[in-house]
Amino acid sequence: MLKKILFCVLLIMLFLLPSLYDAHPGYAQTPQPQAGNIVSFTWLGMNEDKVGQWGRGTPDGTKDGHFNLRIINPPNDVEITSIAVYSANESGAPAGGQIWHTANTSNWVLGVFQQGRQVNPSHVRTLGVFRGDTVFDLYCNDSGWFRPNQNFLVEVVFAGGAKATRVVKLPATPPPPPQPQALNIHGVWNCNDGGKYYIRQIGSKIWWFGESSPTNPGWSNVAYGTLTSNELRLEWADVPKGSIMGMGTLILQVISNNRIEARQKTGGFGGSIWTR
Repeated sequence: MLKKILFCVLLIMLFLLPSLYDAHPGYAQTPQPQAGNIVSFTWLGMNEDKVGQWGRGTPDGTKDGHFNLRIINPPNDVEITSIAVYSANESGAPAGGQIWHTANTSNWVLGVFQQGRQVNPSHVRTLGVFRGDTVFDLYCNDSGWFRPNQNFLVEVVFAGGAKATRVVKLPATPPPPPQPQALNIHGVWNCNDGGKYYIRQIGSKIWWFGESSPTNPGWSNVAYGTLTSNELRLEWADVPKGSIMGMGTLILQVISNNRIEARQKTGGFGGSIWTR
């Protein structure tokens, strides 16, 4: 009889032990997977080329569909394993078979950038660990589906399997293309020939004076030309402040308001890169 009683007590203890273990504040419990929330998913247009088809995470000469995704993650580290963009129907469900994915190699790669830095050079197993307010730029190689009124669904998958989704509808009329940056090269520039160049810009007309030294220059030159789009064409000639007497033409490319690079040079011109 006593043996039966002890056996029953043992069974009851084995049954209650897991519950007691979970409820006791002193015992460590398995942390639950955490996930972030999508705050916004917006369409920015087709203004840049960042990725290609399939697993190619580099430009291929075609403008990509560009989305902006903002996620609020918990303050601690949260792993985002994948992000995917799907063509969708009016209800927001995947439809049409267009998929761009960061992990699935059966789909074209979805390019993910954060503050201009590329997160995934191709398909990857995970995008990494993030925390707090996180903003991504998403680039989808053009498959011909970025049309007015088309819906797209974004799906973010977190470590542990939790998911967050959001849908966006492209506008009825495409946004106007971004205006090109106005180039202004007026000012003082340094060149890799060791000289300093003083450039005057009035509209599209460009004048400059360049010299290797303000006191005893080995060479000094003047130039005049026209800036068309980002191409600068100049006629240049040395002047007798220096000892070299050359002349010729220059075709330069204005990379930005702070960088100019030579494309063609004649007359023995030495410089090729200007910065400020």
